[in-house]
Parts: sequence; C-alpha cells; structure tokens
Amino acid sequence: MQTVSGVGSSLWVKRSAGIYPSVARRRFPINGLVLYVPLWHPELHTSPFTTKEPTGHSCTTTNVTWGTQGAAFAGDGYIINSTADWRRSDNVGTIMVWFKSAATANQALFASSDEASDIKFLSFYTQTPNGVLAVNVYNDGNDAIRGSTSVDDDVWHLGTLTSDGSTWTLYVDDGAADTPTILVGANDGGWLADTATTRDNFSIGSIRKATPGNYMTGTIGEVWVYSTTLTALEIKNVYLNTKWRY
Repeated sequence: MQTVSGVGSSLWVKRSAGIYPSVARRRFPINGLVLYVPLWHPELHTSPFTTKEPTGHSCTTTNVTWGTQGAAFAGDGYIINSTADWRRSDNVGTIMVWFKSAATANQALFASSDEASDIKFLSFYTQTPNGVLAVNVYNDGNDAIRGSTSVDDDVWHLGTLTSDGSTWTLYVDDGAADTPTILVGANDGGWLADTATTRDNFSIGSIRKATPGNYMTGTIGEVWVYSTTLTALEIKNVYLNTKWRY
C-alpha cells in the first residue's frame, strides 16, 4: 500500500496525547483519493476548515462539537461543502467513514445532493429500523440497498460503500462484504455520475437537500472518498492501520 503524499507535514506531527499517527500507521491508498476528512485532527476543529487531500475543499460546520476522536453530532449538526456537480464524471468509487452511534434512525454518514430538490442525491447512511449501513441514489429512479450487520451499538465502526459501476457492496470494519437487501429499485451501483448535474454540495452528518434530514446522533472520526473501487484487502488494511485511533 502506498503512503500518503501531497499533504502538509503538519498532518503527521506527533503531539501530546498521541493524536497523530506514526509513519508506520499513516497508510491508506492514495490512488483515486478525492476527499480526506480526518475530523480527529485539531487543524479541522474550526469553521471553515480545509480537507486534507491534496486538492483541499473548504467546509463549514453547524452545531458540531469537537473531540480528540472526531466531530460529535447531536441530531441537528452537519458539515457541508458547496461545490456544483461535485465529481460528476465518477461512475465508480468508494466511501469510507469511521463512526460511532447508538441510534437506529436514518443517519447520513456522507451525502452529495441538490439543496433545491428532494430527488437528486447519493446518500451513504445508517438505516432505520435495522441500524445497518445503507445506500440510496435518487435521480431518474430510486434505488437503495441495506446491509445486515448492526452498527447501532455505540461502538466505533469503519463503514465502507463501494461501487464498480454496476453493483454496490457494503462492508463493516475489516473488509468482509455485508449481505445486501434491496430496499427499493435495484442494486445497480449508481454513483456520482449517475446523479443529476444539479447536485450542489457534499455533506457529513446530514443530507442537505430541499428538505434537510437524516441528522447524525453520534461521532464521526474520519471520511475518505475515492474515484476508484477499493478491494476488500485494501479496506481491511485501512481498518487495521487506523482503528487504533478509535
């Protein structure tokens, strides 16, 4: 696995309380990395903040409480970046989120949507009443699946969603694919290129559409988005190399 490049060295400086990873522990794939949001990082504990992938995105926060493991959400907060038609050419990809919650409600871990519409979005979320991972893409049609492994146990989990352009796969923690159930439509792997060109944001902790909702109650520690489909082994390696923080 490649080590991180193109980010400021201050990201990895060791500070008191062991917040920052050692060189041996700061490994995750960089090929295809389009967004990296380490919410545990003190440099992000402000509004606006700039994400830590090489391109950098400015994000603003609302009703977020910061801690050494990430951003705490109390059911009314969110983080948002306003970029028109973000990653419109990506028809495959991966979203990974470290999070902890005891709530069984629909809670957006990561989403990209249109604030003027309720039917133009991609959302990676935890689903009620099952307390499992799920994905919903709404554009010309409505497609969604959920997993089968409960993640509403108030324990830290690495939730991962991948698309190879034709199928979604959900993973919980160490790279074992979760068993999917179709909620509506089909498991067609819809991604950012398959949602409307009117998308105008990406968000963490809530979906910011015409009727905002799916607010998170819990903590989010880290978010990665890739324009490539990570393998189960790559996901497992990220889990093993970052779980020490949580």
